[in-house]
Amino acid sequence: MSHPTRGRRALARAAMLAASVLFSLAACGAAAPATRSTPPSPAAPPVADAATFAKAACEGNRELSDGFGNPDSNAKSVAWKAFDTAAAGHDGAQIDAAADAVVKHLEAARAANARAAMWPSGAAASAEFEIILVGLEQYIGSVRQARGEPAAAARAQQELGKAWPHLLNYWQDLQQLAASGAIPMTQLPC
Repeated sequence: MSHPTRGRRALARAAMLAASVLFSLAACGAAAPATRSTPPSPAAPPVADAATFAKAACEGNRELSDGFGNPDSNAKSVAWKAFDTAAAGHDGAQIDAAADAVVKHLEAARAANARAAMWPSGAAASAEFEIILVGLEQYIGSVRQARGEPAAAARAQQELGKAWPHLLNYWQDLQQLAASGAIPMTQLPC
């Protein structure tokens, strides 16, 4: 049997040793605070100039033409006609392939438009163009998902109709920028 005093002394010594270690660690921590790494602040996005805007806007316009066609004359592109035909036939595989072809052009137009939007004076025009590009992508997505079902296509067409005025705003903005000499464009569409 152990002696009751010896057990209490050992327990007291262990408690003192633990307290000493904790105080030492606390003192070391207080003397040299840990350094925190802070992430660098995000860099400001690059700002484009008028020439970059014009080049990107023309690229976006070409991609819109390749993906959709000419909205002014209602002349559809080869890709859009293929999508319309596939949707009318309710053929899922053809709808998917044709939708992918159109969306590829619309995404390229959006990428070009994002570069154009980096020029502060062209940001408003780019915002208008973005609305129509998103509207076209949503139309394609809705018709694709419905596999060309006529009522769903008609609803998607109505929704797309809400975006068309933004295309007119975009063209007017481009014309004003070109007429003022702010952008190096001599003809629209370019």
